[in-house]
Amino acid sequence: MEISDKSFRRFFEEAPEMLFIADREGRLLAVNPHGAGLLGYASPQELLAVGSIHQLYYYPQDEKDFRKRIEQEGLIRNYELTLRKKDGGKISVSLTGNAIRDGSSEVVGYEGIVRDFSERKRLEKQLLHLERLAAMGKLSAELAHEINNPLGGILMYAKLALEDLPEGDAQAQHLEKISRLATRCRMIVRGLLDFGRGDTAEREWVDINQTILDMFDLIRDHILFRPVRVEMKLGENLPRVWGNRSNLEQVALNMMINAAEAMEGQGTLTIETGYSKEESSFFMYFKDTGPGISKENLNKIFEPFFTTKKRGRGTGLGLSISHGIIQKHGGSIQINSRPGEDTTFIIQLPVGKDDHEDTR
Repeated sequence: MEISDKSFRRFFEEAPEMLFIADREGRLLAVNPHGAGLLGYASPQELLAVGSIHQLYYYPQDEKDFRKRIEQEGLIRNYELTLRKKDGGKISVSLTGNAIRDGSSEVVGYEGIVRDFSERKRLEKQLLHLERLAAMGKLSAELAHEINNPLGGILMYAKLALEDLPEGDAQAQHLEKISRLATRCRMIVRGLLDFGRGDTAEREWVDINQTILDMFDLIRDHILFRPVRVEMKLGENLPRVWGNRSNLEQVALNMMINAAEAMEGQGTLTIETGYSKEESSFFMYFKDTGPGISKENLNKIFEPFFTTKKRGRGTGLGLSISHGIIQKHGGSIQINSRPGEDTTFIIQLPVGKDDHEDTR
């Protein structure tokens, strides 16, 4: 059965993948509508006006490598590379190409099929994050025992030292702070393990205002916070939140530390809480006057291990863990950032229908 030119043209025009033909020099001779749309062009004619296929390679080395291989091997299947879109952005694709040869086996052109590889790349990246999280969970479990043992010793000896001190001794305050900080370290380890295992933590009614004050009391004397001006605007008569106390303490602590580190120890941290009866939600706002977050990094800020801090100043886990905790509590975290001015993290937590009246 012969295939008519009309049938071939319909196949070419309606194919759900990018089809193209180029000459020996790389000038585009034909491209289908899907190919134009894939790269952000309004029509095949607009894409053909670009002239050379060379302009579509995002990385010049991709073109050199592909051209060398296709001329040597003739047919290349599923070659992964990055193309440039009309707006200058990039797109990951898989290219299957064939070298067109004349009667003397000289290459006279190229034809190919291009498939959008972005979704697969995204899933591969997500899988890599999950694998890293699994590795982190395994490492945490192995380290938890080693960490908890010395923490237990610190707590025990701090308690014994407190008992030996005469009443009213000035050292008691320092020993009590050691006990609180060691207890907090235990909670952090436990919270990290809970994060890796899933939502298994016990819940209770939590006073978020008091949680914020308690966590700030732990770190207010830290060198990072000494030059920072902290403004507390905590709402009055707010409902308590049904959640895991240790997890929510960790979120508050992470948010304060993240803000102070972003400001590099100078600036203003504003912490505000409130309740929306219309949305039946509790809100926390953590606003810092740091350098802000670029648009490019906003989409990555909650990814595990992502950090813009200097080497050795962060693991890239604090915001990721906080995000996971808030999601497990049925809430959300939003970010408003103005590069060069400030950043605000807005945390929303649900409050039950009657909680505002019954749990104050």
